[in-house]
Amino acid sequence: MERVINEIFVITDEEAVSDEIYRITGHIPDMNRVEAHISKLDSTKYYLDNDLNIKNMNDTTINMVWLDTGMKADFEKPVMISLIKRSDYYSGYFVGTPDYLVNGMCRKNSCQERKLRGHLSKFKEQYRLQNAGRLEEEVDTVKNENKYDFEAVYARNDEHIQELTKDVYDNLLFPNWKSIWGLDRYIKIIGTRVSQLVAQNRDEFYVVNNIKSVIVNTGMMNLFGKDFLILYRFYEKYQTYIAESVIQSKQDYLNNGFTKEQSAKELEPINFFDAGTEIFNPIIDDFDINQNCLMHIIQQRKERFPDCIQGQSDARIAGQLISALERGIRMQHRDHSYAKASYSGKSGKVSWFMPLHIESPLCESPELVMAIRRTGDFYEIKTILPYDDNLQDRITALSLYNKVW
Repeated sequence: MERVINEIFVITDEEAVSDEIYRITGHIPDMNRVEAHISKLDSTKYYLDNDLNIKNMNDTTINMVWLDTGMKADFEKPVMISLIKRSDYYSGYFVGTPDYLVNGMCRKNSCQERKLRGHLSKFKEQYRLQNAGRLEEEVDTVKNENKYDFEAVYARNDEHIQELTKDVYDNLLFPNWKSIWGLDRYIKIIGTRVSQLVAQNRDEFYVVNNIKSVIVNTGMMNLFGKDFLILYRFYEKYQTYIAESVIQSKQDYLNNGFTKEQSAKELEPINFFDAGTEIFNPIIDDFDINQNCLMHIIQQRKERFPDCIQGQSDARIAGQLISALERGIRMQHRDHSYAKASYSGKSGKVSWFMPLHIESPLCESPELVMAIRRTGDFYEIKTILPYDDNLQDRITALSLYNKVW
């Protein structure tokens, strides 16, 4: 799905951008907020030539633009969306820190690496100086917004872990998350799922009060073996549910506008699968292995492959990818727990992960996984992702107790 910002910046694959920002930062991006950040602030657009010199937006030598998303990677590095100049607009969906984006440029043009890295240092210094005044600019922007709504949309992307998450994390009966960030993501994606369940009127999973707030059974248990129940408040303007507090007692129901009868209701643990989506048992003909997907994985995400494979031809890498997919399908037919499900807070859909072993033996953890998603009548391999703590927590979210024994 495309997203157009300020009429000239065209993000050609919004979901890929969202997924990549999450992978880099560990936070689920609200793309409406990202768009607002880019649109409303002057210091978020960097027009660059081929040598990475910052140019005026009307300069004829511009080759690309970097859009500052307002989100940060490790060590407070800014996360940029890189778009290529076409004619009178810019398009694409590359995402990364300035260092990451320049690494890609150096691989394509190794003879210019020294120059590019020198200009990268100048870019970083200019970015630092230019953004020293951003705080004041953002404060002025806030003054022109409705404060309550502004805080509501930003609450979903707070760079700090919310106290609610810390409370749950410290009191889990089975602390099987790799990090507190994985748990924080899980609590947030429940908000997306609640919207779907309410629309489907599946009230076995929630109770609702007169201002549309809901209480949900997260499926997690506390130190005493009791369910963690969380209150999600509904924000009308953004049509979303945001976690607000842990429900500790029946009196908490009444204090938040629920009834005594509702406090006695046994809520079913949250379920992320609709009818049919929990069954993943495809054959190879169910896949659309198309050029766009292969180019994205093999060319645009080549740096994710181990060094031993990066020097191989695109055709050979594609062959290994397809071979791993075919093997994974055969294993899935024999054990339906082989592929792991993941729920996207952005799309509200379930994707599936299959391991991609390059050098590691099949009996060990893979270096990468293939992210598979249904698009229309077929499945596609949308991208490859490192099998790291973030990804393992995404798997845990839909299989809370798979590591208990």
